[in-house]
Amino acid sequence: MPVSRFQNRAAPRSAALIVPVAGLLLAIASWVSPAADVPPVAGAAPVVPEAREKDARARVAAALESIRGMTIDGLSPDEHNDLARRLDATWKVLLENEAIARPAVRGALAAENDDGFRIIELAYLQMVLDPDGGPEAAVAMLRTAPAVYPDGWFHAVSLMPASGCGACLQASVRMLELGELRSSLPRQGATVDLRLGLTFALGRFGEAAMQPARSRLASDECIVRANAALMLGDLLPVEVPAELREMAFGDPCVRAREGAWVALGMLDPPQLTELARQRLTSDDAPSALERGAIVTALASSFAPEARRLLEAISSDDDPEVARQAVRAFKEQLRGTPSPAELSRIAGSAPASSRRRMQRLLDKVVRRGRFVYAGEFNDFLARLTPEDLPLLNVARAAVLDRLSDEALGEYLRLNYAARALRATRPAP
Repeated sequence: MPVSRFQNRAAPRSAALIVPVAGLLLAIASWVSPAADVPPVAGAAPVVPEAREKDARARVAAALESIRGMTIDGLSPDEHNDLARRLDATWKVLLENEAIARPAVRGALAAENDDGFRIIELAYLQMVLDPDGGPEAAVAMLRTAPAVYPDGWFHAVSLMPASGCGACLQASVRMLELGELRSSLPRQGATVDLRLGLTFALGRFGEAAMQPARSRLASDECIVRANAALMLGDLLPVEVPAELREMAFGDPCVRAREGAWVALGMLDPPQLTELARQRLTSDDAPSALERGAIVTALASSFAPEARRLLEAISSDDDPEVARQAVRAFKEQLRGTPSPAELSRIAGSAPASSRRRMQRLLDKVVRRGRFVYAGEFNDFLARLTPEDLPLLNVARAAVLDRLSDEALGEYLRLNYAARALRATRPAP
């Protein structure tokens, strides 16, 4: 049974098509090989290779032309399904004629200036057919906007190289413009929302993404500021940007304030609980949405005082905020270590064990895969805050694999990095 380019035929809330990642398409391409020569039927005119090639070129040209004029705006579920079928057919033709399609896609992408959907789809195609074509694809994508086709944009940039390609980073940073994303991971079909999409698209750039993300905190667009704040929380800069505190208290847009609070929770500065208490008791009382973001921030903290404030918020007037606070409080009671406890563990292993851990992280950076069967405390004992730069590079490296497995590895490394940050002396 042929594998569809799309994993889910239902129309998502964001009106974006649900497509698998190009790794699946590469697998499809590996199945497809040029048809073997078939002996001519008696009495029939033989089909010469030149005629087959001419026919293939015509079908590739028609397939590329068929992408023109497409849109995801305002489509009904049936119209989404119809568009999915049309794109399935297009990709099937191109993957069956890969040698001809590769230069044809490159040429069509270079020539397209006006049709945003077509630019994004062609860029995605180029990344599948030619993994070295990232710079060209990224430059072309910068001629349009990710909101034209969010899902296609996410998949295209997720295949681009995370080093040596400035345009690839620029195209990935444009993900911050999206207000919503609903995509999927290859094979597993797991949903990728905007937060996770930003992590996969930008997190793999590591430190190189920090300055572009930080500069977007000053954007005129609320959603860009909110997403930039969330991304900085994932990237874990050494110092907490002062702009995040200012946004959490003074940004006129509630979504930007939410993003700032969530980021502050990930970065977990020593003043986090006091900042949250000040905001909760300010004259300009935060909305339920913002209070929920504050609960998320406190739930991310290792500080015992955060737990006590969560207990207080558990009687919030808003039932959902109260439930969220109760759940976070109970989770912290079950086993969130304090900074003092983490400090006693970090670096406590013999120097030889620490050197072996550094070699393991070096291997993660080279291979993009983290395998460690030991307990968290054992892992942390072999690290010190001086290992944070290497740990951060390792975190970014595993995100080059767009999968549930890679996400699990990233989250484990992310927790370790945040725990090590908590052991540093307060400034």
